[in-house]
Amino acid sequence: MRKLAIHKGKDAELELGGLRFRACRREVDDIDGGVTLQVFGPIGDEETELLRFDCFRKSPHYHAPGENLKETRIDPARFGDGRDWVYEQLSASPRTLLEQGGFGALIDRLDLEGLAKAAPKLRSLVDALPEPTETSYFEVDPAALGLLASDA
Repeated sequence: MRKLAIHKGKDAELELGGLRFRACRREVDDIDGGVTLQVFGPIGDEETELLRFDCFRKSPHYHAPGENLKETRIDPARFGDGRDWVYEQLSASPRTLLEQGGFGALIDRLDLEGLAKAAPKLRSLVDALPEPTETSYFEVDPAALGLLASDA
């Protein structure tokens, strides 16, 4: 096992269209890093992480639902770190992403007009994020790191 350092910046939050967005900067050792954007919404009586976007420089991807370990890759050749793609998707077609995560029923409870105006507000939130100041360590199978490095 290899000890992997995760460097994380302070979270920033924003509420839009009935959803809560939380973002931070993260660096995964010397492998990759960038911005993580989580999307939370009301499911029953609890707030649930619906989606998580890891807008990383080398391997941008997202998780739907947020707790899903499976990554859906965002093509870095077309979309760079994926941030602009994420802003556009959350503004123009949140239904598709929420349905992909199994949360399609939530759409009727959201302010879609408010979400349609989300892109510049999300961009401002992310642009103002501070650099990482906290470090935590995780034990990781080196074979998994080889897979991460080969995707870079």
